[in-house]
Amino acid sequence: MSQEQKANLAQSSLTSTISDVAASLTVDSAASFPPSPQFRIILDDELMLVTAVAGAVFTVTRAIEGTTGVGHAGGTTVTLVETEAGQVRFQRDWSNPLWGVGKPMQLLDSTGATLTASSFTNVNFTNGTKTDQTGGGILLEHATQGAANDFAMLVKTAISAPWTLTVGIIPNLLNGTAAFPSIGPVVRENATGEFYAFRILASDDGLWVDVIKLPSPTTSSTAFLARRDWSGGSGVVWFQVEDNNTNLIFKISADGVNYITLGQEARTTFLTPDEYGIGVNNFGNGAMVCHGTIVAWDEQDDS
Repeated sequence: MSQEQKANLAQSSLTSTISDVAASLTVDSAASFPPSPQFRIILDDELMLVTAVAGAVFTVTRAIEGTTGVGHAGGTTVTLVETEAGQVRFQRDWSNPLWGVGKPMQLLDSTGATLTASSFTNVNFTNGTKTDQTGGGILLEHATQGAANDFAMLVKTAISAPWTLTVGIIPNLLNGTAAFPSIGPVVRENATGEFYAFRILASDDGLWVDVIKLPSPTTSSTAFLARRDWSGGSGVVWFQVEDNNTNLIFKISADGVNYITLGQEARTTFLTPDEYGIGVNNFGNGAMVCHGTIVAWDEQDDS
């Protein structure tokens, strides 16, 4: 996840002319700019989003926030700017919903568009509900199930690898001695139905976290990353899954900034991911309803 960056008096100039559609540019010196993305620059009257930094070369998204893409001559001044959209993104990236103003963070796809419950496709979610919440969150409720392997999912098409998916979830899971209700991100292959379930689980001992593999939403799981105690505290649990075109890497965080890597696996060992989403499971407890609220979703294009 690339968080919005800022810097004081960041300015340089183009080393050479760029066209109106060029996807990268080179500056004379990047020393005053943030060393990593993302941040916003202005050339003449065109705003651009810097999505990657390699020395003095910036990869950019052109003509953002209503501006127009035009050619720019060598020597044109390149200035880091703070815009309205940039400020909104900065607050979303660096404010924890636990300690902020009480509003969930935004749910955004890779283009910056806001996601709602209708942005996701139901998979085995016939007896559940998904409800948009004031402030941008999505409340998930999956009703009672008859079997431990009855897994409900909301999924959407993944962007092309490499990507990083960051999700913040507030779980509301009833504890049970023999049942482990769970909620968390899933990474799925549409053609086969196989998926990884990255889960926070509730038991009488507290919260646990693990990753399992499932051939389908109604088939027994295979252990992958072993269950471990989660001492991240109450409130938002932050998950991150990275597909770097070689491996799938699973991480978890208590604050959405500092992540612990739980483990990884070659991306084609079990499946070739083309979807991601959220999975809910009440472990076959007929009296238990699983709840959870998605409060942050970020699809980062790492190319």
